[in-house]
Amino acid sequence: MRRTILLSILTFYSLAVCAQSLDYERIAAHPRLLLTEGEEEAIRKSIADYSSLWKVHEHILQESNEMLTQKTVERIMEGRRLLGVSRLALKRIFYLSYAYRMTKEKKYIHRAEQEMLSVSRFTDWNPSHFLDVGEMVMALSIGYDWLYGDLNQETRYIVREAILKKGLDAAAPDAWFYGADSNWNSVCNAGLLYGALAIFEDIPDKAKKI
Repeated sequence: MRRTILLSILTFYSLAVCAQSLDYERIAAHPRLLLTEGEEEAIRKSIADYSSLWKVHEHILQESNEMLTQKTVERIMEGRRLLGVSRLALKRIFYLSYAYRMTKEKKYIHRAEQEMLSVSRFTDWNPSHFLDVGEMVMALSIGYDWLYGDLNQETRYIVREAILKKGLDAAAPDAWFYGADSNWNSVCNAGLLYGALAIFEDIPDKAKKI
């Protein structure tokens, strides 16, 4: 629930800031998704002004600390779905990336990097049930973008290739969910969009099409 609240807050904030036509020639440097460089201070001010947001912030840090000693996510299917694993990866990478950006404590980026490498090395993200892919692409895209400046070059490469090959390239050009009247539309399209924006510099033509 708190993950959803935080994502909603940042999404609406981002939309308010970016509600203009996208100029691809002037795309922002990393981090460019939801919370751009230096905007942590606005979050800190909101946390100080609103106790409800402070509680969310503290909860995220507490959960992030608990994640430090847990096993990294594993590719364990539930029936024909990997969705539970994708959602766990999204929660962990999102929380840990947020915790690092707000505190700059290395333990958070080290753990986020472990989670990102773990899912990047999965054989696939179960494209036959594309909701699983949508959430996984969003997870890695946020981590890649938010932590970009402090990730080592090898990690960047592995994660970028996973976003491209297991995420963007796994989406059929005529997939039914592009125009669906359900959560498949928002989840799958949002994941692909995050992926395209996260690695835009490396695949500009493909990213523009997405």
